[in-house]
Amino acid sequence: MISVGLLPQPEELAQEKSQAFEKQAENAIRTMRRFLRNPPSIPELAEEARITPWHFIRQFRRAVGIPPGEYLAALRIEFAKTLLLKTPEKVTNICFDLGFSSLGSFTSRFSSLVCVSPVAFRRLVDGFTPKDLEIRIDRQEKWRKYPGLRGTVRAPSSFSGPVFVGLFPKSIPERWPVAGTLLMGPGAFHIPGGAPEGFLMAAGISSFHDPSSYLIPGDDLLVGVLPLADMSDPDRIELSLRSPGPLDPPLLVALLACLGRPDPVPSM
Repeated sequence: MISVGLLPQPEELAQEKSQAFEKQAENAIRTMRRFLRNPPSIPELAEEARITPWHFIRQFRRAVGIPPGEYLAALRIEFAKTLLLKTPEKVTNICFDLGFSSLGSFTSRFSSLVCVSPVAFRRLVDGFTPKDLEIRIDRQEKWRKYPGLRGTVRAPSSFSGPVFVGLFPKSIPERWPVAGTLLMGPGAFHIPGGAPEGFLMAAGISSFHDPSSYLIPGDDLLVGVLPLADMSDPDRIELSLRSPGPLDPPLLVALLACLGRPDPVPSM
């Protein structure tokens, strides 16, 4: 006689499947990073995971939030950001080194996802001072009376630094956020005009003075992600900062560019 109590429960089976999906996605992301200049195709990644391409795309999206092709494109743009700031390479060389077919397609893609052109991205570090953060904070004060998303950003006690909070339609910080705000540290936040839909995402930067840390964040970056569809109480939002995990998409939007972006006028 078989004891029913020894059989796996549906919740346990679902958790095991979820963990298996995440492991496959982690392995695929490691492969993408290792061969970024000559990336594998989706069928090749699926073959490595020993599943069909259709099933691989479905599982990857379930584990990560975006399709594998979109994740790979984000990794290439992330690497381009690093090359632009850390090397003297010409934009044209970086473009073809990463496998883009033309300078125009690379510039268009980069500008769309990062919110500034490759040339302008390099210039963002020139003349930056922490005063730029204070100016942004001052600009935000006039919007506090408007409706929007309100909550609290929490972080480890060892963290100290500015926190960028943005509302994005997808689970990847790319393009201009729908709405956003800047904090000089963890604490209460208000995003005027923000609606309780999409993904609330935060980046904690452990430096007030190094402009490059806002553009290509280092190992001390902290992130927070909250799908607002999972929010239990829209009036008491809590967003916790943590170290990036292996499945977190790259931070593509140039945070320093957000400092100079005009705020949308929220409705009363």
